[in-house]
Amino acid sequence: MTAVPAGRAERTYPGAAAMLFLLVAAAFLLYAPSLRGTWTYDDFPAIAAKGALDDTAGTAVRALTGRRTLTDFTFALNRAAAGIAPASYHAVNIALHGLCAFLLFLLARRCARRARPSGSGRSFLPLAASLLFLVHPLLSQAVAYAAQRYTSLATLFYLGALETYLAARERRSIPLGIGAFALAFLSMRCKEIAFTLPVILVLCEFFFFPPGKRNWRAGAPFLLLLPLIPASLLFGGEGTGRNITAETLGAFRETADIGRGAYFATQLTVLPRYLGLFLFPKGLTIDHDVAALSGVAESAVLAGGALLALLTWAAWKGRRRFPLVTAGWAWFLVTSAVESSFIPIRDVMVEHRMYLPSVGLFIAASSLLARLPRRGVLLAVMVVPLAFVTHRRATVWSDAIALWEDAAKKAPGAARPWVNLGRAERAAGRFDEAVEHYRRALRLDGALVEAMVGLGLSYERSGKSDDALTWYRKARSAAVDYGPAYDLEAALLGKLSRRREGIALIREGIRLAGETPGRFALLGDLLAGEGAFGEAEETYRRALALDAGREGALIGLVRCLVEEGRTDEAEAILRPLLDAGASAHLWNAAGLVRSSRGDHDGAIDAFHRALAIDPSLRQATANLVRERRSFSRDARGDTLGERDGSRRTDERQGATGDER
Repeated sequence: MTAVPAGRAERTYPGAAAMLFLLVAAAFLLYAPSLRGTWTYDDFPAIAAKGALDDTAGTAVRALTGRRTLTDFTFALNRAAAGIAPASYHAVNIALHGLCAFLLFLLARRCARRARPSGSGRSFLPLAASLLFLVHPLLSQAVAYAAQRYTSLATLFYLGALETYLAARERRSIPLGIGAFALAFLSMRCKEIAFTLPVILVLCEFFFFPPGKRNWRAGAPFLLLLPLIPASLLFGGEGTGRNITAETLGAFRETADIGRGAYFATQLTVLPRYLGLFLFPKGLTIDHDVAALSGVAESAVLAGGALLALLTWAAWKGRRRFPLVTAGWAWFLVTSAVESSFIPIRDVMVEHRMYLPSVGLFIAASSLLARLPRRGVLLAVMVVPLAFVTHRRATVWSDAIALWEDAAKKAPGAARPWVNLGRAERAAGRFDEAVEHYRRALRLDGALVEAMVGLGLSYERSGKSDDALTWYRKARSAAVDYGPAYDLEAALLGKLSRRREGIALIREGIRLAGETPGRFALLGDLLAGEGAFGEAEETYRRALALDAGREGALIGLVRCLVEEGRTDEAEAILRPLLDAGASAHLWNAAGLVRSSRGDHDGAIDAFHRALAIDPSLRQATANLVRERRSFSRDARGDTLGERDGSRRTDERQGATGDER
């Protein structure tokens, strides 16, 4: 294809600032309901239960050095600014969506000018592409799902890199070229989908510059970025919050349950499904019930492959008359390749994977729309109903129960939506409803340990301890290496004053399900409850060797040192944490340590500091009252044990993964 060379690059574009304001403001209007949203699914391991996000400085140091670490840094900034409340995270995601739409506006404007510098609709095309991107409900999951900032932030830098690269090529600007390289690097530190960026740069040279003006060397430096993502998977040493091991990721797969050939064959049917949702977004859900297929010989695979091949052939044949359609289709295929080719991912179809690939589809669709008469009316007719559906989807995403009810209704034969609906009901304190949904999931899949543990938790929270123990045991029998079943049963045994049984069980869990800091901290709690402070101290230290910042283990260790009369050591452990800005619980522990040393003024000050951070911390309030009344040292030591044990039990249950 030969493109018409562009004229002098425009330095400004009338209305660009207004478009930025319009798109960001419209994004907040569309997604306003999601500001009321709670944590959902992967939000727990990625954000809510990720203790490393408390260390803002540490995440800043790692932001440019690892897998998805730049996005994690933005989550840490959210936490530092507004705590764990979901609203601020959702607000940032909405703003990012508006900014992505604006960058698409700039990119589509530049592409339109280069592909058809004097054609009709050149100004209309970027407006249409950015508005359709903004309001399309297929993208609502990437916006309303807090954890999918990984996707939207990577897309933001991806689009910024391309826009800056094209500007650098037009102006022959080295500083702009360096800026494009920097933005590409940032994109690759947000999510693996940025891996395709160097390929897209090659396509830009092919589609938007005539043969005599193509500069293949301009994109050569970007090839240096290609090893970043494979290296972070091979040598990063970290898995994910959804229990995906570093070894599995290092093999360039998220799951070992699906073969590469089977996954690729399945994607030949999934990509047409995405296209169907793009054209007619009905049936959107957080959990599409799509099973992996066995191979390319299946009729659905052959049909899907034939459709994709036909569309590719048609796009290529029309490359001279419809250059942006061809370019947009190529963008869709290339950017889909990371998650829809030979790299097996546990969930074979997820809507947020269309966020970046849809950019090409919107440019292609807008280039066709720009050629039609009364295109403004047609655009309005498309935007209004799409915006309405998107607002409805944002409303569904704002309520976990509504979200999973929607998913279960659309896939009643799939067990997972019923499990997650049970979790949502349990989180709302509706234990009878939760039990009903968990039992329905087990009728669909009798070996689903997550449903068994969910039943155990529901019965435990409703005061039916015997039923809870029964279901925890069933989960252990169904999967002997399923750690949460050991953790929860042992913790419940501790609550029932059956600590020796709990100690034996958690030791079995460590042997069969693996050594984790939470498991060692739980064992320390049980040992301390039995008065075995020496063994408990050793166990807490093992927990801290695995996770130096685990607060429950730190407080447990302090308690053991106080019980053994080693208050100087306890104070030495707490001092650097207090200097660095400790939590309310650590200040409460510091008050108890100081009280045990007879430092009543220091203890009162520490309890006041704890309450200044968290006025609802009842243990600190009780300890402050007791200190003022000059309770005995023994009574104050007991308070530490009671406060610490109850808090760490809650912490362990939040870390089991069942809430996710």
